[in-house]
Amino acid sequence: MRRRLALLVLAIGLLTATACSNEGNEPLIKDKPVDEPAAAFNLDDYKVEMNSSHFSSRNEGFVPNKEAAAQIAEVVLNQIYGAARIVEEKPLIVQFDPDQKVWLVQGTLPDGMDGGVGYVLLQQKDGKILSVWHDK
Repeated sequence: MRRRLALLVLAIGLLTATACSNEGNEPLIKDKPVDEPAAAFNLDDYKVEMNSSHFSSRNEGFVPNKEAAAQIAEVVLNQIYGAARIVEEKPLIVQFDPDQKVWLVQGTLPDGMDGGVGYVLLQQKDGKILSVWHDK
């Protein structure tokens, strides 16, 4: 019994230490020092990369499946309408038009709830956002 209790305490301690560790949680964006000019670049410097075969060789495009389409749409909807509103519109419905190669992602409402949901249309090949709207 004491051995089980000791193992349980050890396991909880390890889980707590792992959860509190900041290792691997690097910031997504690195800010430039205040005295440097704003981060700018010249798109012309990247023409070779933009025309590379890697970009054009992805048959399934950069949005290859419904999970990727839903993740992109959720980010876009959260930015425009707010995460608190969009979380109420889950789960998302994802449909694909194989002729146009376009994803339609839309929210849902619980049964009996009135209101509108967010919609996002995005291209499969490059993830370009074609349209975003929210009905009433």
